[in-house]
Amino acid sequence: EERADAAEVRIDRDAATVRALQDTLRAALDLPSMEELDDGRGVRVGDSAAVVAKPGGLIGVDQVPDEMDGELAGRFARAILAVRVHQATQRS
Repeated sequence: EERADAAEVRIDRDAATVRALQDTLRAALDLPSMEELDDGRGVRVGDSAAVVAKPGGLIGVDQVPDEMDGELAGRFARAILAVRVHQATQRS
């Protein structure tokens, strides 16, 4: 029983560490926050576009413009990275 308790403490500590690292990475890269969207958890980009976490580690990108200026391209890149960080840390 002591081993189980110790393992549970380690799991909780590791989960807290993962959350802290995710927050640090998000802040360092200026990543947007995940939110509930129509298609699931993701990041809205502009008025109609979104990057969404999909099952199986896939990432969905909706309403991508044919052409983007540098600022919008950067927002899409940060949104994709934010979703990927979210996926990677949710599995841990």
